[in-house]
Amino acid sequence: MQLLLKYLAANGPQYLFQRDAAAHVCQNLFPLRDPRSVQIRAHETLLNPNFVQDRWDVDEQRTLALLMRAYSDEPNTIQLASRSAHFPHRAQQRVSDKWERSLNPEVSFQPFTPAEDIKLLAAVKEFKPKGRSGMWAAVSKTSFPNRSTETLFNRWVEIADKHEVDAYCKDRLIAKRLMDKGLNIKEDDAFDQGDFVVRKKQKT
Repeated sequence: MQLLLKYLAANGPQYLFQRDAAAHVCQNLFPLRDPRSVQIRAHETLLNPNFVQDRWDVDEQRTLALLMRAYSDEPNTIQLASRSAHFPHRAQQRVSDKWERSLNPEVSFQPFTPAEDIKLLAAVKEFKPKGRSGMWAAVSKTSFPNRSTETLFNRWVEIADKHEVDAYCKDRLIAKRLMDKGLNIKEDDAFDQGDFVVRKKQKT
């Protein structure tokens, strides 16, 4: 990520709009990445200097709410509402996060009940051993459709066994570091000893 950021600073994000340029970057800097993923990273995240992370003002929040209503009959409502045509200075993922975390009227921010805590622990126990990608999205979809994935994760950290939380966070950190090196590892995948091979350095 730091390398791509430095490259963008030197050449500008518009350079990577060209597929040939993105392919050149992959060949020389990120051999394990495909050009499309580099383009997305450069233009649709906060690496793009055209995007801001300032506090949302009232007009922006109202605009997002109205757009969600206008596109409510479409199957991909949030994708349409968060397009750069509507929010040219916001990353699309940030617009989606804003809706889900604070504006969506269907999402509950009420305190968890004891029954919900028990249900949450059981849901995490069901999905976690499978090592499936998007575990929290699966927990939300199957057990808590009125809770955001961020809310569920934060609550689980509060009530779960400390050793279990530490192990989960350690796995995510390892996965992130591997992904930063270009390896195709999902953040929610579980790790065991078989995932790592130690090679002896040959003497010369």
